[in-house]
Amino acid sequence: MKKTCILFLLFWVETAMAQENQQVYVAVNNRALYSASSEQSQGNVKGYVNYVNSKAARHLFKNFGDANSVQWVIDEQESTAYFTRAGEFIKVRYDKDGRHISTRKTYAANKLDRYVAFLAKKDLERDFSIYGVTEMSTDAGKIYEVILQNKYYWGVVRIAEDNQGYLERLAEAEVFLKV
Repeated sequence: MKKTCILFLLFWVETAMAQENQQVYVAVNNRALYSASSEQSQGNVKGYVNYVNSKAARHLFKNFGDANSVQWVIDEQESTAYFTRAGEFIKVRYDKDGRHISTRKTYAANKLDRYVAFLAKKDLERDFSIYGVTEMSTDAGKIYEVILQNKYYWGVVRIAEDNQGYLERLAEAEVFLKV
């Protein structure tokens, strides 16, 4: 029993020390800015990850355990975690009580689900290719913004996915001439 308690105590101390070494930026005057180089001029001050709501931190590490270099921005209303994971730039927002608000992922075309890619390209000329994707997730479902381009045009298609997995194209593609 003593060995278990000692091991638990060592684990707890190591975890606490590791948490204190992570960077957290606390916003001053409700200006949450994600910029380490301008932290003093914009009102951000360095803090410790212990300032992050424990419910938010548990949710983040449960759902994104393989996140690299998590940066937290905290203000009076919400906490936001920024990080990269497997080629995706991810932003996760939590309210002041640690409840998940939304997740936004930005990634390349090769990570997009094939059926979503099919819906995005539907009714467009064949020479359009997917340039990038922004995926926004909430409790209500997901919205994909797919950016397409060809030699002369670029466009945006929005596709919604509800909680049951049904996909629907929200509108016709918005196509613009490249300048």
